[in-house]
Amino acid sequence: MPANAYPARSLAVMITAVAIAVYAAAFAAPAGAAASDQATTDNSKATQDNTAQKKGQNSQDRQKQAAAADPEVKKQQPDEVLASQLIGLQVKNGSDEDADEVGEIRDLVVNQNLEITDVVISGIGGFLGIGEKDIAVPPDKVHLQPEVNFAVIDLTEDELNDAPKYKSLQEQKEDQLSQQNKQNQKKQQDNSNTNQ
Repeated sequence: MPANAYPARSLAVMITAVAIAVYAAAFAAPAGAAASDQATTDNSKATQDNTAQKKGQNSQDRQKQAAAADPEVKKQQPDEVLASQLIGLQVKNGSDEDADEVGEIRDLVVNQNLEITDVVISGIGGFLGIGEKDIAVPPDKVHLQPEVNFAVIDLTEDELNDAPKYKSLQEQKEDQLSQQNKQNQKKQQDNSNTNQ
């Protein structure tokens, strides 16, 4: 394996780490000068302790320590992926370059605790774009293959085809509105037929 490659990580683990970092950054605010002084003291002690342990550590560990030493900047690590980089990512049924593409990541479903509950994959089933559907799968069923820039799904073709279609809240509201419009049109048509 090349020195710059890293093993495929579970999509759930990587996205949860990104979500936690975003959540922490959004809600972390300085509590005043005392907190800042304490953080500086803690960072100084951590830096001294880490200097003694650097011998024998690989470059990735040193990179993480450098990010920790600068509390003003949270840096993306080589094994982390931004959620925006996942949208549109190909999903294949195997880890080989010649594995079949089964769809692409359309979205991530996140709960109020910023935990990824589902990965929405579009383009499942159908033929030549007809009859395709979006499905939602648990994040532990999707694994990134960063060195080849695609994700691998741990479901068979039959499981993918048998999976229920996924509809977002917006799509559900649009369907409901469409149904109401059809019912109203039918009532108007029935009323006009009755009046004739």
